[in-house]
Amino acid sequence: MLLASLALRVASIAIALALSLALASGSSSEEKVAQFFDSNAHTNNWAVLVCTSRFWFNYRHIANTLSMYRTVKRMGIPDSHIILMLADDMACNPRNSYPAAVYDHPRKETDLYGDNVEVDYRGYEVTVENFIRLLTGRVAPETPRNKRLLTDDKSNVFIYMTGHGGEDFLKFQDSEEINSYDIADAFQQMWEKQRYREILFVIDTCQANTMFSKFYSPNILSIGSSKKGQNSLSHFHDFDLGVSVIDRFTYYNLEFFEGVDLSSKQTLADLIATYNSSLIESDPGVRTDLFARDLKKTYLTDFFGAVQNVELTTEPFPIGKLPTAKLPTGWWEIPRYSAWDLGSKYACSQSTLVARRSHDAAEKSMGLPTVIPTMYPMQSTVAESHARVSFSQHVDEVPAASAGSDFGTGLGSEMGRAYRMPTLLNNPALIEQYHRAAKMTDDPEVQFEFAKQLLLCGSSELASNKLALNADLPDSRLVREGVFWILRLANKQHHKESCFLVGRWYELGKYGCKLNLRKAIKYYSTAAKLQHTSAHYHLGCVYELAKKTKRARECFETASKRGFSLASYRLGISYLSGSLGVVADFSMACSFLREALFHASHPVADAGYHLAIALIQLPSFDRHSVSEPHLYLKRAWMLGHSDSGALLRDILQ
Repeated sequence: MLLASLALRVASIAIALALSLALASGSSSEEKVAQFFDSNAHTNNWAVLVCTSRFWFNYRHIANTLSMYRTVKRMGIPDSHIILMLADDMACNPRNSYPAAVYDHPRKETDLYGDNVEVDYRGYEVTVENFIRLLTGRVAPETPRNKRLLTDDKSNVFIYMTGHGGEDFLKFQDSEEINSYDIADAFQQMWEKQRYREILFVIDTCQANTMFSKFYSPNILSIGSSKKGQNSLSHFHDFDLGVSVIDRFTYYNLEFFEGVDLSSKQTLADLIATYNSSLIESDPGVRTDLFARDLKKTYLTDFFGAVQNVELTTEPFPIGKLPTAKLPTGWWEIPRYSAWDLGSKYACSQSTLVARRSHDAAEKSMGLPTVIPTMYPMQSTVAESHARVSFSQHVDEVPAASAGSDFGTGLGSEMGRAYRMPTLLNNPALIEQYHRAAKMTDDPEVQFEFAKQLLLCGSSELASNKLALNADLPDSRLVREGVFWILRLANKQHHKESCFLVGRWYELGKYGCKLNLRKAIKYYSTAAKLQHTSAHYHLGCVYELAKKTKRARECFETASKRGFSLASYRLGISYLSGSLGVVADFSMACSFLREALFHASHPVADAGYHLAIALIQLPSFDRHSVSEPHLYLKRAWMLGHSDSGALLRDILQ
């Protein structure tokens, strides 16, 4: 009660001060009061970012949303004013070659997931009902604050949606749909309940412009990625992940925003003027008839930046002595859990990327630490069945992983941190024992194993942040020593696994190795000459980036002959499209795609989808017969390719 009365006193004094300033200026008090309360009438910004798609092959929709989340957060909107809804968790998906990370570009320069993403609605919480309740404020009384849209009549709200859609609808979770009438009615309820001042509605989906055709509430500006009858297309395809990583419309919006900051005077008209249909490969639409302001005078920061209106006064105001808050009894007894206790700071729900041990089991004597995270070398976009089980089940004995995994790239090093912290980091004697063993032996495999254990002591930040890597901290020192051993083995002994890792570092710019494709080619070539299969494939990828298509094709062919399924898939696509310097050959394309799809241990589901699409387009295809396309689609669908399941259903119906 004391604080409430004090707040009322402060508010009354502020109003009185404003009124006195208004009267002193010579204008009427009514005009000045109106100007004080209604000038711009825009006091706070909110963002609602929604990804409605789940399943691995919709990776780009998660990346779209997280990229937009990064942008609005960089522009100053705090997490308390951002509602983030993600229908799936790609960072912790077992098919993710870069665990605990999400990227929107094949160069993987920016981890969108990072350490500070706050997801408010995740997984099966992302439903049409919850979305409508969020907008209209009709949530259950027990709903926590982070799941409420606490806007008012002076709030500017940015709403971004992405997923699979069509004319007047957007799919949620592949199980339900929201239509344009639902959103229009929800916005009308928001207006009637004074829950917004202005809304910027942006949607990236197929036939996106139809989603705002039914809006009828005032002060809404709508932008869509494609007009009626058009698809919204993806942009970059990442061959490591086997999926597209961002949509074109969102990518070119984000490209514009990279040059915008909180002090920018760029307007919405400037943003819309950058839309190029030939680049986006669709026709973006803008609806302005419900929006009262001129777009040339509407700053981007009105929706994408934080608003902090401050009234200054030179007159001190005595507020008296404030009551002292008392700490709750026993507050010091709240337990603090270390990163090891939690298994991994990137662990998501029950299915973690680290096979956890109990605290009691960890206290048992384990001798030399030979424990390596459960990370089977997964070549393709689809994990083999036993690898899927290993990611989710609780195990007492963790199997050793092949050196062919991306250990040392820093992208998966956080997984090993749960084990290394109670062993190497906190056991100098054990580190010295490892060190002596590595120095005394001439066996490069022992030295490589030692270096690998050291690299696993560090977080993923050490791989990308040179300052953190050079810091005088225990984990940084261990990782630097691991990098030293890997470089030594690669340069002096031409150890194939070390050469492969150094090649990856130069390709991705990790562990102090600046991005250098020439050096990546050098080390990959050395590893490839030593019969490292993955090196052949990655060497082909680098050659393709360098526009050396003939060499890229030769490397993919070598990797394919050695049983690398992603290489077979890449060759199949090249023969299907006539890329990589080959003449389009339908027979060769089918051969390579079948090989990738029916690989014994690492099948590529995407191969089945593209193979079926190619066969369906043949004049001889009969929709009423159970033919080859049905078999390929069923195989891809069973491997987790949702689009294949949808296409198969349409054909059978």
